[in-house]
Amino acid sequence: MYDTGKDGFIDLMELKLMMEKLGAPQTHLGLKNMIKEVDEDFDGKLSFREFLLIFRRAAAGELQEESGLMALARLSEINVSTEGVMGAKDFFEAKAQDIAIQKIILHFHFRCMNLALSIWQETKSQS
Repeated sequence: MYDTGKDGFIDLMELKLMMEKLGAPQTHLGLKNMIKEVDEDFDGKLSFREFLLIFRRAAAGELQEESGLMALARLSEINVSTEGVMGAKDFFEAKAQDIAIQKIILHFHFRCMNLALSIWQETKSQS
């Protein structure tokens, strides 16, 4: 889902988009550090194996508390070891969809409030 380049890896920009969609945006430097922390082959991007490594390291207590990777691991309450790859994939897709729905609801609420305010102001000016 986040591999928009469809090359089998999560690069810096794809990680940026993923973290934003999951509600934990990171700085450019923070994103680079996230990749560097689990980039076993030093190619500057995350393979699926390296991505799963994030959750293994979080479970083992090997991630820095304030790191972006720990934020990502906290966003998920999924144990990749027991849920497997498809469970993790389904979880992240559902999480991104939930955040998108929340944004739509908030936008709709904001529009309704603006409409109600406009109607109130119009009614008040006619009085």
